[in-house]
Amino acid sequence: MTVETAEQQEHDGTADCGVWPIHVPSHIVQALTHLLEFRDRKTADHCKDVARVARALASPTVPPPYHAALDAAARLHDLGKAAMPDALLVKCGPLSSVDWDTIREYTWMGVNLVSAVLPCAAVGSILIRHAVWLRGSVSEPADADEGEASVVAAAAAVLAVADAYSSMTTEYPYRKARTPQTALRELRGEPTRFRPDLVEQLAAHVEKESEGISPPDRMHIRRALDQLSGALMAWDPEQFGLLLFRLRNSLPSDRPADLELRVTHLQDALADEADLSKAVLIISEIREMVA
Repeated sequence: MTVETAEQQEHDGTADCGVWPIHVPSHIVQALTHLLEFRDRKTADHCKDVARVARALASPTVPPPYHAALDAAARLHDLGKAAMPDALLVKCGPLSSVDWDTIREYTWMGVNLVSAVLPCAAVGSILIRHAVWLRGSVSEPADADEGEASVVAAAAAVLAVADAYSSMTTEYPYRKARTPQTALRELRGEPTRFRPDLVEQLAAHVEKESEGISPPDRMHIRRALDQLSGALMAWDPEQFGLLLFRLRNSLPSDRPADLELRVTHLQDALADEADLSKAVLIISEIREMVA
């Protein structure tokens, strides 16, 4: 297969990889993604972020013909949460061991759903491997041949790092978001769970993204944050919308995705019933990113 053919097939979502023929029907992936968005926007946004990180880590670990399958697995890895009860989906405070067991059950429900409706063995195999990894095991399926197991393991290793990093840097009702630097430090602390080479590749990607903010842009962002902090301290909600608009306008066009995500979280914190403590925390995190 020529490079041009492989790239075209990856773009189309199809590839003949020598191990199995991959065909990822984009319309089914999109339909399942819309289902998750309708049920829980936050989880859907997390899945999109995981896909973004996975794309950055895919090469050279995962062969290009498999990138479409990895992207689909990343977008659908939390599909089971569409069936999760609200009491658990939006639970505040720490999750119990029973809660985590329940979440894992819904993870498997999502894997089964994807395997049933998406005619793509590669995506299903990656998701199965990821679900097995979530429960603390990295064993291979007994019937996997060496080539298939190798590719699935590589793709699942990328998905594990991407999922963990996105989860750590995302705010949830049961815990606050970590900064990118804190998340990377925690990933480095578990070399048996997360492949060290992928973690370092992620660290380089995060650093490259942060370097994309020029000193003048950093100054404008800090100034907008100062104005917003003043409105918060004076509790002037009428100014929140205008100052958030100014903050977004101060962001460079090629802004890092982590920075964009933090500003979105800040906007959510100030919407409707404003959460002062959460907003102050997010502002502090953004300051650290543009220091």
